Amino acid sequence: MSDEWDWWRLLDALADGARQKALMNIMQLHKLQWIIEPAHGQTLQPRVYVSAGGALVWQPHGCAFEPIDWDMLLTRLQDWPADQWVNLYLGRVRTKEEAISASASLASTLATEFAALIELYDACTDGASRTQAQGVG
Repeated sequence: MSDEWDWWRLLDALADGARQKALMNIMQLHKLQWIIEPAHGQTLQPRVYVSAGGALVWQPHGCAFEPIDWDMLLTRLQDWPADQWVNLYLGRVRTKEEAISASASLASTLATEFAALIELYDACTDGASRTQAQGVG
């Protein structure tokens, strides 16, 4: 990850309505979900994903899901206690069996998923991934 990545840029990027719509499509197409993983043994590990009906949902580990919109998600992320580290991932969770059965095609699938997220990553790094890939900087 680039040293240029910034939490506040992420929050700004997620506040953009056009980007939200694009992310919903990407998340649904690739079955991606946000995983919010608190550090220091906290047990709440919510996942945010697009339901089969096309709605964004928040689901803490082992609990029922609740509908959520982007504003609510952003508020929860912004309100996270500043003194509590949190890891935030956007990806697809696969079982061991799924990964093994995908075999060598898994690499291509992962590359496609990551490529779909480059625009969001660039928004969080001020375009750093593109300039680094081009050998600039």
